[in-house]
Amino acid sequence: MINLKVIVFFVFIFIVSISDVFAQISNKNSRWEDLDRYINHFSDSLNMASDSTQLPKYLEMPWFDWLLRNEIKRTCCNELVPISLRRAILRRVFREDVLKWIIYSNNLSYDKIYRREEVMKSSLSTLHDDFPNLPLMEYSWRDLAKNRLKDIGSYKEISRTMNELKRNKK
Repeated sequence: MINLKVIVFFVFIFIVSISDVFAQISNKNSRWEDLDRYINHFSDSLNMASDSTQLPKYLEMPWFDWLLRNEIKRTCCNELVPISLRRAILRRVFREDVLKWIIYSNNLSYDKIYRREEVMKSSLSTLHDDFPNLPLMEYSWRDLAKNRLKDIGSYKEISRTMNELKRNKK
């Protein structure tokens, strides 16, 4: 027969392994919540801009994703996760006028994109390998704003169509 000590040992190992799994899950969730706070902070600064002169200065940084690489790396265990903080921020911007300010602005910084060669020439080159290559970094702020404006327009068109269908059913 199985000894009681052996049973207790296996139960203990099982409980420890289950608690470790739950600890990892809660730790990963808290990292996503931290990243979510960053994204909300930056998108709120855009949503609250009163005119085009009050657009935040971070829009002039093409390396924005790279500068916040530690938050991305802590959150994403898999380097292939296609996350871009710039895209995530603009996905939460709901004001069309703000997006149009970015699109029609004369500021050439909004057209810049992250280029590995530029980083390697800069003083930040020693830190470059510390960051995963993200496919969505090839888009500028202006490109991302155009895509977001199209999405908002598509949503409006879909809601108009749905409202017309509801009216026709009545």
